[in-house]
Amino acid sequence: MPNRNDAALAFLKARRSRPAKLFSIPVPTRAQVEEILTTAIRVPDHGKLEPWRLIVVQGAAFQRLADLAEARAKALGQPAVALTDHG
Repeated sequence: MPNRNDAALAFLKARRSRPAKLFSIPVPTRAQVEEILTTAIRVPDHGKLEPWRLIVVQGAAFQRLADLAEARAKALGQPAVALTDHG
């Protein structure tokens, strides 16, 4: 068994998820996103559902995706959700 890492355990015990609607500017830099994704794909996956490709949507592409999602929600009779431009 690996050595106990108390700092990692304390971090995981204190971690809390936040709803996406609470996210705001500034968004992570490209280097920060790369670090986040590099770390995320190393997380144990007991179902062997490892991602083989990651797609980062930002800038104008993010706004286009938001517009498409809003149009689809309206077509399905769902309420609109306000999105802010996340660069």
